[in-house]
Amino acid sequence: DRMSTNDEERLEVLLANRPCETAEEVELEAQKTLHKTKRDTERAQRTYFQNRTKPEVTLWNGEEEFQRHLDALKAEGGEVAEFAETMQSKARGRMGQVWNAMQQMRFSGKAQALRSWMMGHRAVCEAKEALIDAFHNMCVMLKVPTAGSSALDKFVFSNTADSLSLKGLNWSPANLSAFIHVLRGVDLTGSDHSLVPLMRLRERCDVPLLQHLVVEKNLIRAEGAAMLVEGVVECGVPLRSLDISECRLGEAGASALVDLLCAPDVPLEALVADNNALGDRGVAAIADVAASSACLARLSLCKNTAGKAAGLSFKHMLGETETLVDLDVSWNELRGDAAVHFCEGLAMNRSLKELNLSWNAMGESRCMASLATALHDCVVERLHLGENRIGPQACFVLANAFQHNACLLSVVFDGNPLTMQGGRELLRCALHGKDGKEVMRSFSLENCAMGTVAPSVYNPSEPAGKYVLDMSDQGSVRILRNLIKLTHEEAGELRDAVLVVSTPEGEVRRPLDVRGFNKDVESDQWQLPDKGYVEVAFADTRAAPSEDKLGDDIMHSLREQLGGNIAAHKKVDVVQAAMGMSQLSFDQMLELLAYIPENETQERVNLVCRCYHRLSSMDDPRKALDVLASEEKSLVEKQLGAASFTFFRNNPTGFHRLDLAKPAQREVLLRLLGLKNAMGDAEEAMVKYYAKRSGGERDIMAIGLSWRNARFNQSPMPFSQSWSVPYGGKFDVDFVDLRKPDHNCAPMTDEEFEDGVMSKWCETSALLGLYTMSPNTKIKLLREVTNSFYVSCCQVAAMVKQFSPYTSANTRIEIVVTCWARTVDWHGLANVMLLLTPFEQKVVMNRLGSVNVFDEVMAVGYYELDLSNRMDRFIFQELLHLSTAEPGDNLLHVTFNTLDFTIPLPWLSGDGVPTKGKISFYFVRSADVQRRIFEQGSYGPGGAGKPPPHTVSPYAEDWWKGYCEEGFTSPTGSDWVYPFRCRRIRHKLAEKFDRIEHCFGRLDHDGSGALDRREITSGLFELGIWLHPQESRQFLEQLDDDGSGTVSISEFQKFWTQFAP
Repeated sequence: DRMSTNDEERLEVLLANRPCETAEEVELEAQKTLHKTKRDTERAQRTYFQNRTKPEVTLWNGEEEFQRHLDALKAEGGEVAEFAETMQSKARGRMGQVWNAMQQMRFSGKAQALRSWMMGHRAVCEAKEALIDAFHNMCVMLKVPTAGSSALDKFVFSNTADSLSLKGLNWSPANLSAFIHVLRGVDLTGSDHSLVPLMRLRERCDVPLLQHLVVEKNLIRAEGAAMLVEGVVECGVPLRSLDISECRLGEAGASALVDLLCAPDVPLEALVADNNALGDRGVAAIADVAASSACLARLSLCKNTAGKAAGLSFKHMLGETETLVDLDVSWNELRGDAAVHFCEGLAMNRSLKELNLSWNAMGESRCMASLATALHDCVVERLHLGENRIGPQACFVLANAFQHNACLLSVVFDGNPLTMQGGRELLRCALHGKDGKEVMRSFSLENCAMGTVAPSVYNPSEPAGKYVLDMSDQGSVRILRNLIKLTHEEAGELRDAVLVVSTPEGEVRRPLDVRGFNKDVESDQWQLPDKGYVEVAFADTRAAPSEDKLGDDIMHSLREQLGGNIAAHKKVDVVQAAMGMSQLSFDQMLELLAYIPENETQERVNLVCRCYHRLSSMDDPRKALDVLASEEKSLVEKQLGAASFTFFRNNPTGFHRLDLAKPAQREVLLRLLGLKNAMGDAEEAMVKYYAKRSGGERDIMAIGLSWRNARFNQSPMPFSQSWSVPYGGKFDVDFVDLRKPDHNCAPMTDEEFEDGVMSKWCETSALLGLYTMSPNTKIKLLREVTNSFYVSCCQVAAMVKQFSPYTSANTRIEIVVTCWARTVDWHGLANVMLLLTPFEQKVVMNRLGSVNVFDEVMAVGYYELDLSNRMDRFIFQELLHLSTAEPGDNLLHVTFNTLDFTIPLPWLSGDGVPTKGKISFYFVRSADVQRRIFEQGSYGPGGAGKPPPHTVSPYAEDWWKGYCEEGFTSPTGSDWVYPFRCRRIRHKLAEKFDRIEHCFGRLDHDGSGALDRREITSGLFELGIWLHPQESRQFLEQLDDDGSGTVSISEFQKFWTQFAP
């Protein structure tokens, strides 16, 4: 030790007053004197503080009690010292007060007895001080630091301590030698006073012996370990626990620990020997003897490079031990065969309660299979599997084991690349135990890549996809069992299952019947193939939105995870993994949000975005935004993107452009896929209906019903129930809701429509008088309103008229598309379509599909069809069918490739209809036919029945109503044809020109200021409007008011105004 200035002065005095013998002797004597001075100072300080802090006590209740104790001891033959010890425990060591009290009471006999006890007490103290002095002297003699003397001093002088901690003192074998000689009562310095062995001295004083010893983080090595064990056994130390971690024992030191475990008189219950480089054989030797230990309950051997030999020894130890309850073998090399051997022993064990297997890299498939087998029936309650390279595939193996285990309460998976799929599978079985009983089991999933999705790995919440399953792998077997279960639950179906088995002759492929498994039998009893590969596609047929909400088991697991000390962004990943395809209530979302601190703004935003489309109630998304602060709300709206606000579960019809890399927008696609499945019955009914019609075969599924114009990364993407939705890429789709309002649905009242839509659309700023809402904002408002309310055709028409076709064609189109599936009197939508320009009509037809737009009840109208186009061909086939089934001549002014044409008879039967060419005509009906359709239904077998009253609309524009029978909104006869043609010409001109001057100038080729018949005909043809020669003459007569044979701009102005859209 480094001496202070006062110590150096004392040393000089000692050297000056002592006759010099040798320099070494003088230095040794000086060191002893200095150490004794320090010890005396420490003891004086300890006595002072003890006397200062201890309260006053009453020694006894009187002379009678004192005499009674003394007489009893004498009668038993005890010594006066024993009586004094009794008084010491009652007086709590304050013997000076006892002495003074006895002197004042003048009990001379009793005072004498107390004097004798005090002499004995001094002798014990001197013996204890002698042991401490001997330890100091031996350390000085061995030339090692006296570190640990304070801990040893406290233990020696304590009357209650049974544990001694010598942790981190940097002891060498020499220090340990001094300590062992204190235990033995031997002074290596050769002093003339005798020492009492420490254990015998404590036994004589009737105080606890040394039971718990900690020598962690010292340099005692194998030599010191052997010395320690030898001293403990020789001195009869009843050691119950020993922590000898990080002491550099090596493989040779393992033999000392083996001797300790084999000592019959040492009741060792806990041995901790971590990070000692014991090696594979050293750990194996310890495990071999630990199996026969009658007391050992805890064994920790982490960071000792235990490998294959140790794994085999652990197998025997676990199979034989009946006392071991806590085993830590983390940070070793228990992988491969070693891990398999270990798990085989674990399967036989019936005592272990806590097991730590972390940091062993045992995540390979056969290790996980062995562990899963062991966990089926083992009694372990707490299992640590952190940092073992356990992937998502292994989670399916372990999840099956957890569902058969009734004891396991806590499992730690921290640091494993479980990914979202693996974490989701574990959380699903969190509370499921053996025989279906509930187990309050918790998982720790910190740093498990829960926000990452592993490619080509089964996802429990999104099972759609194609699989190649190795039937020799338990994880693959569980995946196939899960898929078969989903099939039994009618959540999907397995298609094209093939079993591939390798034989000497080559691969043999044969169909696998996956429907033959009894759903009433436990899945573990299904006889699945045990070799080969199964190739199968799973089609997810579940309809969205799912009615399943987050169950209590999942919420319990989430509370366990989110309540832990993990980062906020990892909590969001855990929530996403746990939700799967389930919905959650608004209250559940609030509970989850409460786990994210308010200062973690971005993570709170992320959580709300993940939950936004999963909220069960229709009003919950709006409520979720309302509970956020203004800054958080704006960030949520920005992060969700416009795609999230164009999707509404009650009105999903519309165009959706989705970035699948964003979770919220990918969620929209999952919802749309589920809704597409929900439309399956309606689509099947439509296929059957049109299969009975004449006019030729119709491939309406190829045309597209609810799923239209889908493109993934700009490539066409047909709908497939077995498509596994990726986590990146751009996806576009036009979705059409085929559900029609029933008779219980009613449109908004005029007041509701005015207050909820029109008044807000027409709001203007006070300063500039401009509209406060942009067209996009108006459409967003309309979508929100139609998600909760229905509309009528009159209301749809009123909204369309708010916008000009010249500047707001897209807005007019969006209005019609948005309201299409939410219009109660939907038979009137055909008349709403007349408000649109031909271009707008074509866009609506492309987005909604001809099968959805065409209404046979309202079929009267003009048609220009391209037979090479599937949608146009379908309409032509339907009109051919109607013209055949209905009486009278329905098709007028037919042209084929701009030439007059008569429909051949074979066409009417559906044969010989060309696959290309352009045809135009007017479809007309008589009053009797019209009345028959509205009152009784369509003509012919299999036709549509009478239109329900609520679907028939009173809406029609005044010019159109003039050609309709009273009570109907579809014209009869052919008087409407020519005015309709003029209006159609005007609409087409409106698509090209917003002003009459521009239009007139374009048609006036010679610049004369007047249009002749040739200029009108050729000019309209250049603009895509072809007129029959007879129609050309009629049109010129319509324009030429003065009969001059030419049309002036004033005459053209009259036409422009009369037929304005």
